[in-house]
Amino acid sequence: MGVDPQRYFGRTFFTWSHRKVVEAVALGFADAGAVDGYVYETLARLHPEITSRTRVVHRSPPFGFPPLVAAPHVNEVDRLRLRSVLLSMSNDAEGRRLLQHLNLDGFTAGNSHLFDSIREAWRQVGRP
Repeated sequence: MGVDPQRYFGRTFFTWSHRKVVEAVALGFADAGAVDGYVYETLARLHPEITSRTRVVHRSPPFGFPPLVAAPHVNEVDRLRLRSVLLSMSNDAEGRRLLQHLNLDGFTAGNSHLFDSIREAWRQVGRP
């Protein structure tokens, strides 16, 4: 947006973790920070004593959840088995417990349209 962070902010720093961003704000080390919504909502569920010391001032439009990927050397059979297990977790009691622990409803087979809002945001800041 053409704003020099050195002139706009008194000080900037990286925490290298979304959770640490929330903690830095909650503890008063930072006045504000950007954090992934999933991380914030999960932290609010598990550690409301941290998030209760912060407030959300803006939410972006929804973005596709980051994809799960496999290394190129993982063979097709194992990759398809893993995909099948992930997609069927919500149909199994143990899978539902794991999903609940992860603060997720389940996994879905994605497509590139899930990331259209990210591409649009990238375009709006002048990136091809």
